[in-house]
Amino acid sequence: MGTKVCKKCGEEKELSFFSKYKDGIRSECKICRKRAKSDYAKNSLARRKEYRKKYNQDHKEEIKQYYLDNKEKVKEYYGNNIDHILEKKKEYNKKIAKYETYKDKLTIEESPMCGKDGELLCKCSHCGEYHPVINVDVKNRISSLMGHQDGENRFYCSDDCKIKYDVFGAQLTPKSMRGKTAKARCNHKTNRKMLLDLQMDEFGYTHCEVCGKPFPRKQLILHHNIPVGDDISEADNMRHQIIVCKNHHQHNGCLGKQ
Repeated sequence: MGTKVCKKCGEEKELSFFSKYKDGIRSECKICRKRAKSDYAKNSLARRKEYRKKYNQDHKEEIKQYYLDNKEKVKEYYGNNIDHILEKKKEYNKKIAKYETYKDKLTIEESPMCGKDGELLCKCSHCGEYHPVINVDVKNRISSLMGHQDGENRFYCSDDCKIKYDVFGAQLTPKSMRGKTAKARCNHKTNRKMLLDLQMDEFGYTHCEVCGKPFPRKQLILHHNIPVGDDISEADNMRHQIIVCKNHHQHNGCLGKQ
């Protein structure tokens, strides 16, 4: 059996490594041809995505107007293809996120980096190790940063790190306060100082959130910005608490009926 030099990789190989066609044997070996086809397919997909992205940006108003003018048609399409759409959405959510898509939407806490294949790598909130994250986790984190949903939805490289990290599962009520009966009193000694310290240390509050002036720790008070006297279950909900100076602490207002 003879040999031939591949024009692509420059290696001399047996003729069995080359495909045949009607006029003879191809100049590139099978491996090089397969690699070239794969590269072409990837580049072609990337070009189509880039074209679609640019088209949507350049025709944003036209696309918006189309949806407004064809509400019933669009509604009918989604109704007839809901299973397919949901399946595609699930597939997308489970895929590794792309760095270029989310690089400008995260914070220094995640410290986004680009992997060798363009995937998004972020720091684990517990151990600090970089790891790839999936689309659904990134979308949930961004939604939390924008205040559209409760919780922090931080990134963890493993379930073990998630369980060990203090913030996980403690977005609204500190772990030390779970299972305890809370009284709806701003100055209740068993929880006021604990929650005040948590808000000041964890979130960096060192000022009155009403007047914006900085105060020493001893002059700041944890204040409920809604009446909680009638519903003690909301007393330790951190979404309803702000830090104020003594001049802006309306004690009756935060307690409701006394």
